[in-house]
Amino acid sequence: EPQSTNLITQSELFSDASWTNSGLTLNSNQAISPDGTNNASEIIGTGYLQQAISLTALSDYTFSLFWKKNTSNKIKFLVSSSGVDEILEIDTNTLSVLSQVGIDNYSIDNYGNGWYRMSMIWNENNTEVSGIRILADTTDALSSLYIYGAQLEQNSFATSLIPTSGAISTRLQDIATNSGNASLINSEEGTLYFEIENIAGTQSTNKMISVSDGSSVNRINIFIGSNQVSVESSGSGTNLGIYSKALLSGFNKISVKYKANDCALWVNGTKFVDTSFASFPYNTLNNLSFNKGDGGFSFYGKNRALAVYKTALTDAQLTALTTI
Repeated sequence: EPQSTNLITQSELFSDASWTNSGLTLNSNQAISPDGTNNASEIIGTGYLQQAISLTALSDYTFSLFWKKNTSNKIKFLVSSSGVDEILEIDTNTLSVLSQVGIDNYSIDNYGNGWYRMSMIWNENNTEVSGIRILADTTDALSSLYIYGAQLEQNSFATSLIPTSGAISTRLQDIATNSGNASLINSEEGTLYFEIENIAGTQSTNKMISVSDGSSVNRINIFIGSNQVSVESSGSGTNLGIYSKALLSGFNKISVKYKANDCALWVNGTKFVDTSFASFPYNTLNNLSFNKGDGGFSFYGKNRALAVYKTALTDAQLTALTTI
């Protein structure tokens, strides 16, 4: 993940004075949150919780919150300003959008046990102290929701939760180094495998993993973008003609095997073939990178498995490896 800062000063303790409670009943420690402890709060009623935040004009922001339905049929985010308010309201039963004003994108991710993380993304037009509001069902005074982990970031996507307890907090960028022994990367044939979460919208850009010679001249890379996966190559005589294969939501198992006249992309157990690939000369590839090979298109995302094999695995092996 890139470096990011949670601008919400109390991400979990909604009874803190930094949160203005207007008309809600707030009960702390009422449910097991996604972190596995009993620290989720319950909000009841038609009012709202608000935290005042000073925003920078013409900047992208993302507000995210974990929530779990109790009796409320709605959850609503609102950024209050002197101009046009940014609004996202969701039906908690169907996860459909009930109202959407002034936002560029949103996402709803299922975290299991009834918990969802909802994010809304917008470009701020005003320089002012704005109110970030959380509302339940605005028409039902008895409506109830569980909430946890509020986060506001000055970027165009949500990163994993950065807990705060009285002040803003910054998490440094994740950096992966020491990928292993370069002699184990075979130039003439091999297999690159990884398991990645498919993230749609503005988060889908800048996702490449490659084996290369440390440049963009000799490389094989897998590119993720817009809910699709492609294989790209150069220096081998031809590019690999495998493009725009659809991904599932959540995690996907992806692999590319390369060998002279025997190249294929595997996505969740399905094979896509390119027979025109010419292998690289001996001892050309020596680098495994979370980028295009030359440092460009750095990978930002969630990856939970990565492997390079010295041989082009068989179809049976790749079916077993990539089937979900």
